[in-house]
Amino acid sequence: MNRRTRLPLRQMVVLGAAAAVLVALLWPHHVDGAITWLASGPELGAAGGAGGIVWWALEDLGNIALFAPLGFALAWWSRRPLFALLAGASVSLVCEAAQHWIPTRVPSLQDVLWNVLGTLAGVALAFALGRSRAAASLSFDEELRRLEQSTPKLGADA
Repeated sequence: MNRRTRLPLRQMVVLGAAAAVLVALLWPHHVDGAITWLASGPELGAAGGAGGIVWWALEDLGNIALFAPLGFALAWWSRRPLFALLAGASVSLVCEAAQHWIPTRVPSLQDVLWNVLGTLAGVALAFALGRSRAAASLSFDEELRRLEQSTPKLGADA
């Protein structure tokens, strides 16, 4: 019997998001070339360039953007926000610790903070979408009953 194992979509999304994070954080060289390119535009002047305030802002936003899909995927897969947040934080801590042994990388607790904020943003988005989908799935009769129960009764004095 030749049976192929197929991963459910949720697990594939988690694995893809985790792989992207691992590649970006454990790559031997910094992967912030796009950030340097954006920040060094002539219109930014002295605020841009590597080490400038714009560069650091884009670097921090990049950390948030890198971990938001992982937080979303973990929350969507597990349906437990605390687990998703702790898993994202653990991945960040492990990767930053591993950067200590990669000669061209520099570990930073500040990066862990931004990564956790990105995970939190992804978790929040997953649960907001889940709630809106759950609210939208009510049938017309259920929604009508819910509205009738929440509407205050008005008394009419004649």
